[in-house]
Amino acid sequence: MLAININDTNIEKRCQDYAKEHKQSLETIAKDAITSWLDKLKNNNRFEYTTKDPTKYTRNISSDRDEFLCDETALMHIKPYSHIDDSAKYIHDLRRARHG
Repeated sequence: MLAININDTNIEKRCQDYAKEHKQSLETIAKDAITSWLDKLKNNNRFEYTTKDPTKYTRNISSDRDEFLCDETALMHIKPYSHIDDSAKYIHDLRRARHG
């Protein structure tokens, strides 16, 4: 026996209305719904859900500083790895440091 406690009155009312509409008991409706859900879960081996369109829920964030931060002339003085003279030695030391 499985007992289900539904505290949401909206869900409870919708289930009761569905049971009345189909002239079945609430227990039968609940049992059929759970059985159907378990069969889908067994067949798909995953939960079904709807994905939202990211273009509907995204927005651009802009500020006055964005132009300065993305300006190529402002980034010209940044040279990553400029402190490395011997790249082979740097990679060798880096791998040794990571792998003990």
